[in-house]
Amino acid sequence: MKKIVFIFCLFIFSGVLWAQQSNFKVLAASGTVQVKSGTDSWTKAQAGKRVGNTDVIKIAEGSLVGLLYKNGTTLEIKVAGVYSYAELEKLLSEKAKTTITGKYAEYVMNEVSKANDEPVKVAPGKHMNITGAVMRSAPGVKAPVIKLYVPPTDILANSNPTLHWSRAKEEGAYVIRVMNMENDVLMVKDSDDTSATLELSSIPTLKNEKMALVTIELKANKMMRSALVPLNLVSGPDAIELDKQLTGIKDNLNKKNATDWIGLALFCEQNSLNLDAYDAYLNALRLAPKVADYQTMYNDFLTRVKFKEVLAAR
Repeated sequence: MKKIVFIFCLFIFSGVLWAQQSNFKVLAASGTVQVKSGTDSWTKAQAGKRVGNTDVIKIAEGSLVGLLYKNGTTLEIKVAGVYSYAELEKLLSEKAKTTITGKYAEYVMNEVSKANDEPVKVAPGKHMNITGAVMRSAPGVKAPVIKLYVPPTDILANSNPTLHWSRAKEEGAYVIRVMNMENDVLMVKDSDDTSATLELSSIPTLKNEKMALVTIELKANKMMRSALVPLNLVSGPDAIELDKQLTGIKDNLNKKNATDWIGLALFCEQNSLNLDAYDAYLNALRLAPKVADYQTMYNDFLTRVKFKEVLAAR
């Protein structure tokens, strides 16, 4: 049975291995994507396949390939054609001028590669510090009727994470409240959809908090409410530096490119920012719903952070 436990990690054994054998590897492929070297026959481009400097890659109409460069930079191609190795590198250099992918992807590669001689597929879980989430019922509500989809996660106190929740049976706008542990309301925000971005950076007191509570309710019916969900807040010098990287990535990624969203998801998960990773995976799947490799990555992420059961019950 072919199951990709963590596609991204399958490609990273060491920088030397990359240099000796190839500079590109296939991260994901959908449709008809083929690779050949010299006069060899065309072969199917599958996840993990190397693309060396004598290779060419052929993409059929309506197909997509996501490539990973040796320094961790991602490249997505969905325009039909035959691409030489030199053309791939040219596309990569053009992308580097418009995004900061190259600046953060090497960091992701280094983090994933910490396992050294261990099986690469088990490296991420070993080096992540995942904490469990606890929910308690909101006042006056026997059981939550709106489910907040928050995997066990760290939240940067200065960041802007996106929340997702289940749709209420009644129609209408939602109200999001962010509170401290004393139930003081720090932020109130409305949303017409089942997601919202929280500008936590606008709450200066959060840097002094270890945890915040979030609840969602239907604006027209306060009994339609979620449980109070705690968010583990992280601050300090390291968190500030990580927040700068995360903000830069989010501001500069190509939001119409599924492979860029996958790169963001991997970066976030490596830093235990699983709420941000969850949102990034959803955006990738929205853009590339037919790419089975990305769906597998997402499913494996849900398993790693023990969140699959929660979503299965929605």
